[in-house]
Amino acid sequence: MKKLSSRWVALLSLATGLAASSSASATWTFAGVNNVANPSVAADASGISISSVSGVYAANGGTLSSGANATTIVAAGANCSTCGTAGNNANTYGVSGFASGATWTVNSSSQLQIYGGGLGMASDSTLGTAPNHALDNGPSTDSGDKINGVGNTEAVLLKFSSSVILSSIGIGYLSGDSDISLFRYTGTGVATLTGTAAATMTNAGTGWQLVGNYGDLAVNSSALVNSVNSTGVGSSWWLISAYNTSFGSANKGTVDQGNDYFKIYAVAGNACTTGDCGGRNQGGRIPEPGSLALVAAGLVGAFGVRRRRTLNSKA
Repeated sequence: MKKLSSRWVALLSLATGLAASSSASATWTFAGVNNVANPSVAADASGISISSVSGVYAANGGTLSSGANATTIVAAGANCSTCGTAGNNANTYGVSGFASGATWTVNSSSQLQIYGGGLGMASDSTLGTAPNHALDNGPSTDSGDKINGVGNTEAVLLKFSSSVILSSIGIGYLSGDSDISLFRYTGTGVATLTGTAAATMTNAGTGWQLVGNYGDLAVNSSALVNSVNSTGVGSSWWLISAYNTSFGSANKGTVDQGNDYFKIYAVAGNACTTGDCGGRNQGGRIPEPGSLALVAAGLVGAFGVRRRRTLNSKA
């Protein structure tokens, strides 16, 4: 039996190699604002990168409870002579829903920052002091870290180079609690969030779809332990927001608004190849493992036909 030509060996190796690696997942770690450690091609077959990272916020609703002003924000139950045992509890501060007519503001150049523990945002704190320099849904503070308003619900908007199925979120820091809401973009064209009414995000026709509300995410700076998106839907635009009561009930855990302060250090997902990918920029998707297996089989068949013709011609 004659040996395979080097050209056929290379084609077969490529096809079978792609089929074996196409189902690999990817992890994107945030080293800074728009500085994402994307997976290498050698470690991940998706070839997808995060194109941009933006900070987003919208004004909270509610009225500050009596005595809330001049109270320092601390973790619930912490030792603080001025804040009592309730700490940064929503019932103490009176934060609920979005303010009437509140719209999303997108700003990634100054308010979104990388801190110890991951991405945080200081849209409602003069100096961005702890814990109000984390992504949060709590009240705003002045330069002395004293409460002076109902504050904002903050979020991170991620733009991927192609559609992905986001599967887990890494939290590297929390104070009080870490309840999140996850949205994907399903509209056409470029996702435009600036000026969108925050309270209508869960309504049909906005171009955004609530994937889930997840309560009590765990902190772990070395592994992504918080699974999301159990239905496996995909998009190239994802919004990770601190929970707001306007977003409805919990899909997992217990959710409330006003005491969530957390930082995101990484996200993980897979290339969206089948099912409901949603969103834009799906052209660069990796073929399904089954399709690649068919390609490999086709190449084997083509080689067999060519070999038989060669043998017949010499008979």
